[in-house]
Amino acid sequence: MEEVASAVQNFKKGDQVIISCVSRCGTCENCQKQLYAHCRNEGGWIMGYMIDGTHAEYVRTPFADTSLYHLPEGLNEDVAVFLSDILPTSHEIGVQYGQVKPGDNVAIVGAGPIGMSALLTAQFYSPANIIMVDVDDNQLEFAKKVMIEMT
Repeated sequence: MEEVASAVQNFKKGDQVIISCVSRCGTCENCQKQLYAHCRNEGGWIMGYMIDGTHAEYVRTPFADTSLYHLPEGLNEDVAVFLSDILPTSHEIGVQYGQVKPGDNVAIVGAGPIGMSALLTAQFYSPANIIMVDVDDNQLEFAKKVMIEMT
């Protein structure tokens, strides 16, 4: 963190953080129900929508105490960036909403970052088969390599 507002209690200048793509006030009715995307106090899906620059070097993060996470020591920053948006979105929208369960056959269309995130998180549900579809042979080869390393 480059700068920290006086209201921020849980973080200090110099901390390495993961910025959630969904900000939350932590106090409204929806936040109390863990429906953070529906925060009633100007939170929710505002990063990259109402606040530009979320993939820039610097960005103002509202509700820092409830919307930031300390970067775990030793976690590679290149990996951690996926925890902000791509991995949780792929898991929620692709895997959870797709109702992946043990023994299922799962098809993932697209082996880019979002498809790869769905591939990684779908494995937690023990599907029988995961089929990755893409027109890019390099991306498919990478997906095969990831699957081999995960088994």
